[in-house]
Amino acid sequence: MSGRVLGLLLVALAACAPSEPATIAIENPQALAVECAAPPADLTARLWVSGYDEPYPLSYDAAANTTSGTADIAPGLVRKLTIDWYRPLGREDGLELVLAQAQGDLALVDEVQPTATFIMPAEAISDGSCLDMRFDTFAGSAGVVLDGATVPLCDLDDSCSGGDPAACTNLVETCRGSDPLDPAVEP
Repeated sequence: MSGRVLGLLLVALAACAPSEPATIAIENPQALAVECAAPPADLTARLWVSGYDEPYPLSYDAAANTTSGTADIAPGLVRKLTIDWYRPLGREDGLELVLAQAQGDLALVDEVQPTATFIMPAEAISDGSCLDMRFDTFAGSAGVVLDGATVPLCDLDDSCSGGDPAACTNLVETCRGSDPLDPAVEP
């Protein structure tokens, strides 16, 4: 992602106890505003937390420039957080069209913390090098299998191979009206 499309995200978590959901409120990645004059209507977000098998759903609001939701995160550990902004594909394997992703660590080491604030640095936000967290919420996987081929998660048609990554990611292709699942249709 070029310097012009990076942004700062802030995650505020209330990590009191596992039975009290954390409130999450973050600013949307700047790349979505820069590349997508009209973001897709089905654009949504999710929060992966290391140690948890399923992501927490988040709500994407383009008008308010926010992504928000709640997560029930047990305190006592340093957790890896991964936020995906994606379009649902409706596949049985759970693969989605990830347009942007942010990753970082949050220390929830105290048993009781009324709030924990995490600043997601701009360099932690990417629309070109994303990790698939479906099977490993700690490290993720750089590639996903789509139609028998291993491809990058943020470039499902693998059109960035040997090309300009700033012009061929899922985000750029979606926002410019081309097909991010067909390498023959580029912006």
